[in-house]
Amino acid sequence: MVAVEVQRSFHGPFERILFRYNLLEKTKPNGPQAEVSVYRLGNVLIDSGSSPTAQSLIEALRDNPPHQIILTHQHEDHIGGINPLRKAFGNIPVFVPKAHLAIIEAHEPLADYRAKFWGIAEKPNQLSSYEAGHEFYIGGLTLKTYDTPGHTPGHISLTLEWGDKLFACTGDLYFGSRFIPAFFESATDDLIRSRRLIAGLANKVYMLPTHGKTRADGKEVLLHSALQLENAAEQIIANSDRFRKDDLLSLRKSIFPGADVMGQITKGEVSELAFVRSVVDPVKKLPASSLAHYFET
Repeated sequence: MVAVEVQRSFHGPFERILFRYNLLEKTKPNGPQAEVSVYRLGNVLIDSGSSPTAQSLIEALRDNPPHQIILTHQHEDHIGGINPLRKAFGNIPVFVPKAHLAIIEAHEPLADYRAKFWGIAEKPNQLSSYEAGHEFYIGGLTLKTYDTPGHTPGHISLTLEWGDKLFACTGDLYFGSRFIPAFFESATDDLIRSRRLIAGLANKVYMLPTHGKTRADGKEVLLHSALQLENAAEQIIANSDRFRKDDLLSLRKSIFPGADVMGQITKGEVSELAFVRSVVDPVKKLPASSLAHYFET
């Protein structure tokens, strides 16, 4: 069993349970660590982590199991704990963004790097869907939901007013200052709008992301990162007239002349090429077409 480091912290009314692990520790003990978080508000869990963190999550929740799980989106590092939690604590209701219900139920095979990094989630059943605009009422508190596509279509962020702050569980809306490479399901125009949307909801936004640090300066971080994306997108658009729309590789090389290292590792799923496509041909519906053929040797 992989060793999992667990850290627990409180942020306003939310508890963050953060996990770090290296699935490749037997072969690459100094290899990259996966880091993923779930958040708890009262008896509700927001996202469920990856399958390698599931047992650690069960132990963290054993004395006070959640009564409900709400997902921000469909990826394996967010749904991996559902079945293990249900086996441990009973058939906990799970609410999934409507756009992702069929994808989770289809349970298509993962790319190899994703299986190695995040593990393979078991297929969950008996899921309920919700749409942006739905409100969850939790112990007298109101958790609001907003459509925040960009990382993937259908992604939803959840917010709660608490004192003079707006706490925002942002899933993968933001996970660090580095915005390149992008995920192959990305749409940069949507990502810019989504970050500005959450930033514009309040004067003080306390951001609770799945990956990376929590940010008391969430408003400023989201606005700055949106501007970074906008500037990078403008550079790509300025170069795009020189190439056919389907000639993504030449366009990428005109902006990023070196090797697309992450693209080679992930067969294009996380890549500079994906960022270029997210600008000139943004993904608005799932499933997104593969970029793997650009990296075949």
